[in-house]
Amino acid sequence: MGKIFLFLIFSMLLNAQVYAREDLISLKKAKYFLVNGNLKKAKFYLSQIEENKALSKAALRFKALIYFLQNDFVNSNKILQNKKLESVEWNRETCILKIANDIALNKLQQLDEDYKTCKYLTFDYTKNRNLWLDYMVNLKLRKTTVDSKDSVLNLRIFFSELETIKIWLKKNIYLNQESINIDKLYALPKFSFRNKSVREIIGLSYYRMGDEKKALDFIEDIDSPNASNLKAIINLKQKKYEVAFGHFQLALKQKENSGNALKRAIPLSWMLGKYEMGLKLLNRFIFDDIDPFKKLALSSALKIQLEEIKEAEKDLRHLNVEFQGNMPLKVILANSYVSLSLSKMKDVRKYSSLACNKFDGLNCWIFMQTFIWDDFNKVLSDKGPTRNKNLLGLDALKTKSEIKPLDENPIIDQSYIEELDSEEVLIKE
Repeated sequence: MGKIFLFLIFSMLLNAQVYAREDLISLKKAKYFLVNGNLKKAKFYLSQIEENKALSKAALRFKALIYFLQNDFVNSNKILQNKKLESVEWNRETCILKIANDIALNKLQQLDEDYKTCKYLTFDYTKNRNLWLDYMVNLKLRKTTVDSKDSVLNLRIFFSELETIKIWLKKNIYLNQESINIDKLYALPKFSFRNKSVREIIGLSYYRMGDEKKALDFIEDIDSPNASNLKAIINLKQKKYEVAFGHFQLALKQKENSGNALKRAIPLSWMLGKYEMGLKLLNRFIFDDIDPFKKLALSSALKIQLEEIKEAEKDLRHLNVEFQGNMPLKVILANSYVSLSLSKMKDVRKYSSLACNKFDGLNCWIFMQTFIWDDFNKVLSDKGPTRNKNLLGLDALKTKSEIKPLDENPIIDQSYIEELDSEEVLIKE
């Protein structure tokens, strides 16, 4: 009996370890997808972690962050009020997110209280004495304004360390006051210009001021994702599409989930006819701010260009189910083309008719041809000549030809007509 009891205890402990390991794996996956911008998958893995477990507090923190990133500040704030996160240890981890929610929800009194607590809790590990947080909270509480000028003392504090220089430059970018960055360049210490991040911000300031040449001067030798994106955008404005595409690819090589690069590189790949690359980039796009059906429609269009007709048809099937009764014209056109390529004449007639109803002239013609020809698809797939090039070619039309009278085979002799006319005159007389 004692052995059975020990066996049951051992089994329970083993199962507990298995569940704990599974929770840890789910949490790691959730964190990975959260960092890479795939909030839906992150949310899914967080839902796999059981409540009242050791990792549930970390899961709550991640959930609050996801809601915040989705602009759902109410639910984010609601999670942060959970009693599990009230301890000093967890309040230290979540208080900055609380402040961000307070700012978004305009809870000024709560913001003041949370800020005082958070400043004390996070002072040990802050690298910049919470200068950025100070500025944002004071701006919200109207203790300072957007137009407030930095005093000489403030500038000395900001310019004393590299980290605070970055904060000051970013603050001006955030408030659309990049001109201040340019005006105060002379005051920046020399060591700051050796830092790539500082030069990136200065380059961005010049770009936003409309001086693209100086922007490029500051970032020319920097190979970071931000610098590559900025170079690409400048070349894009100058209509140097190939160069811009190359810079976007470099940015994606350095940071594979760069949203700025992906959102611009995908349409560029279409413009440049790089359909295979476009499809690869589209498959890497995992952000929540794109309609999945638009993504699927673009995927089918790229596959059509690559002549992967069967694969394009699979994408279109999903779209047809989604858009039943209200299908966009572009999806109808893709269906018409794919059906025609696969010799599915019933579908050709269906989709060409729908496109014709939306005033697409080519599909009106296709729809009409399906009634004229017994096997329209066979006519289209016939590789033989469809006309006499000698008669209808440009050279033949330009050549002067001899005009010959037509040979007539009269059915009624002219003399008979004249005789009948004479008889008619005599009768009238």
